[in-house]
Amino acid sequence: VGAVVEGKEKVAKKVQWVCEGEECEVYVPQDLLKEGEFNEQSLKIIKGIAESAASEEGKGAVVQFERFGFCVKDREKRYIWSC
Repeated sequence: VGAVVEGKEKVAKKVQWVCEGEECEVYVPQDLLKEGEFNEQSLKIIKGIAESAASEEGKGAVVQFERFGFCVKDREKRYIWSC
């Protein structure tokens, strides 16, 4: 959820309770090109906490993160956002 304040986006922080978890990263691809040039901001990496059950899944498993969406497990503690 976001709001525009004086032309700048203000993003509300959200908290989701996780009983037992581990640190993880979600890689979110952005537009590769901007105005025909390589976009150095084309990969957003978001750090957070995933439930312990996510660590039991193997590479290629699809997991759903609450308030985030579906991600594919790429390797231990790293997921790629898919939609």
